Order: sequence, then C-alpha cells, then structure tokens
Amino acid sequence: MNLRNATCAAGLLFLLSPAAWAQVPTATAAADDEAAREAALFGGGDEADREAALFGDAPGGPSTPDREAALFGGAGTATATPSATPYAEPPSAEARLMDALRDKNDFLDIGGVLWLWLQASDVEGTPLGQSTLSSPSFADVYLDARPVDRLRAYASGRLSYDPTTTGDADDTSLSALTATADDAVLDELWLRFDIERAVFVTLGAQHLRWGTGRIWNPTDVLNRDRRDPLAPADLRTGVPLVKVHVPVESLGWNFYAIAELNQVRSLEQLGGAFRAEVLLGTAEVALSTAVRKDSPWRFGADISLPIWDFDVHAEAALLHKVRTPFFDAKSDASFINDLTAISDLETAQRVFAALAGQPVDRHEDWIPQVVAGLDYTLRYNDQDNLIIAAEYFYNDAGTD
Repeated sequence: MNLRNATCAAGLLFLLSPAAWAQVPTATAAADDEAAREAALFGGGDEADREAALFGDAPGGPSTPDREAALFGGAGTATATPSATPYAEPPSAEARLMDALRDKNDFLDIGGVLWLWLQASDVEGTPLGQSTLSSPSFADVYLDARPVDRLRAYASGRLSYDPTTTGDADDTSLSALTATADDAVLDELWLRFDIERAVFVTLGAQHLRWGTGRIWNPTDVLNRDRRDPLAPADLRTGVPLVKVHVPVESLGWNFYAIAELNQVRSLEQLGGAFRAEVLLGTAEVALSTAVRKDSPWRFGADISLPIWDFDVHAEAALLHKVRTPFFDAKSDASFINDLTAISDLETAQRVFAALAGQPVDRHEDWIPQVVAGLDYTLRYNDQDNLIIAAEYFYNDAGTD
C-alpha cells in the first residue's frame, strides 16, 4: 500500500472507531498501538522494509552502494551483473525529427489571399465607349510548414482568371497580352534553415525586392520582370535563388550573398549578387551589386530617411556592358505620330525599324538610372492611411 492509500485508510479507521480513542490503554498496549499506526501509515515492517518499499529493493536485496550504483551509474562493491537487455542504439536524426513532428501537431499552416477587381483604361484619342475593360482575379494559396523552430518550408501557388479575356488575335488589351482567361503558376517554393543561429540560408523560388522607390526600382536587379506601376499589388512570382543572410543585430545591419539560378544550365551561367544594409542615424542606406555572364554589370545604392513629416527616398543604379541595342530616334514629333496611328503591331515594328535608323552601341558606356521621391502619410483612423507620394525617374537607358 502506498503512502496516499495508507493515509486514507488510517483516516477512515479514525472515523469509524472513535470509541477506541476514549479508552485509557496500558503502556504495552499504547506501544503496540503506536507501532500499528506507524505500520498503517508508512507500510509496516522495519526500516529495511520501508526503504525497500520506497526504492524498489526487496528485503535482503542489494545494499545501499549497489542501489546508488544502479541509480547513478557508479560501480558497487559487488561485481556488476550484465543486463539481459541488449544495448539500444541512439535514435537517428530522422527518428528524432519524426518524434518532434508527433509532439508538435500545429507545424503546418494553410491560408491564402484573394484579389477581385474591375478596371478600365483609356488611351488618348480613343472614344470613351472603346475604353479597355478588364477584370483580373487572383487567388493565392500557401502551405507554411515549421516542423522545428530552425527549419521552415513554404510553398504557394496562384490561380488567375479574367472573364474579359477573349484570346482573339484582334484583342490588343493589356489583359489579353499578358495573361490567358485562366492560368495556374507556382509563386514561391523555398526551404529556410540556419547555421549556428547566425547565418540564415533560403533555397528556392522566393520573393525579393530591392530599392526604395514606389513606382520605379532601378536597383531591383534580380527580378527579370518589372513591376506594373498601375497594378494595385505586386503580382510578380518568386525568383529562384540561394540566399545567405548574415544579420548583425547589435547594429541593425544586414548582409546578403545571393546565387541566381534562373535559367541556369551550367556553372558559368550562375549569377551572383551582394547587398549590404546599414543604419546611419535615422537613415537606412543600402549598397548592392549584381553580375552575370552576358548580362550588364549592375551597381546600386538607395537611401530612405524621415524629414519632418515626410519620408524621403532615393536610389541610383549604374549599368555597364549593356548589350541591348539602342536606336537614335528622330527628334520630330511626326515619328511618334506615325507609330501611334498604326494599329497593326507588325506594321508598326517595320515602320519603327525604317525610321529609327541604325542601332547605337553603348556597350562601353556607364548608364545611370536615378529615382527620387517623398511620401506623406495621413492617418484618418486606427487602421487606414492615405499616402500622398511624388516620384521622379531619370533613365539614361531610354530615349528622349
């Protein structure tokens, strides 16, 4: 009988036999009663029996040193008897991971985002009734798995649908040129882990956006697709990368080293990029560079800081070894008018080639691109803001 059951039994005995306590016993009877009560409370028997009940040893069993050896691994005075149980191999890493998954039942999150909108666009000189109408709709669904604190896997896909897209060859709307009526694409697919909690590695297709500009981002060199400045959300899909992130938390600095895997078929086609983000007072400053075979060299810098009630930002990029041909277009306005008056795309391309003249090689030039702007945020309730922004973009890679 254990201590708890013995206590309950003794208490019950006291309640059922109150008359026994009213008698005046003799000395021998009192001693016997005292021994009986202790036996009922503590399990009976002598000291050895009580220790055996507490520590699992039978009377006459192993001595105290042997019990300590069994508990703490030390050698007793007697020769140790080999255990009949064979030596158990330590669990493998896979077994430990599966045990962690079973213990943590909420390691997977499932969610998504839904966009539904209707928009109309008009080109100068086009009748109002012929304005382009589109209704692009998108649904993003993601799976976010965190089996352990230092490992995370993420996957997201996008379903798109636009009932206004006809797919006809005569349909020249932006929606028809950029998407089909319905489509499904992989948005992100990456795995993230850390090395000694100091270096964080992300492998796979992931969202990445560099620069401070709201409309233009010349330093956003790793995204092959340019963001649509008129779109209400950035719908560009993830870029396949190997990203190594080294934060310096004491200073608020971040360093990134990146290997670009987009359309890479051999090691020599790998692209590389580096970015450093530092805090200087209230200003956030970043320096970046990206190089890849048969692609322009790209160097960039951006800054953002508060000035009074305004958020001021600027970024600049330098391009070198640009292999894209440039054309010196005619300065008269008739050149542009001739192109805009042509509705057929192939005819417009032939006219452009005839009027633009010979291409200009700027392979050895350093081509600057600069963006500067400021924002003013007006908070009209606890959750909503009105942002008034102005931005200027100078692009030497364009035409006058």
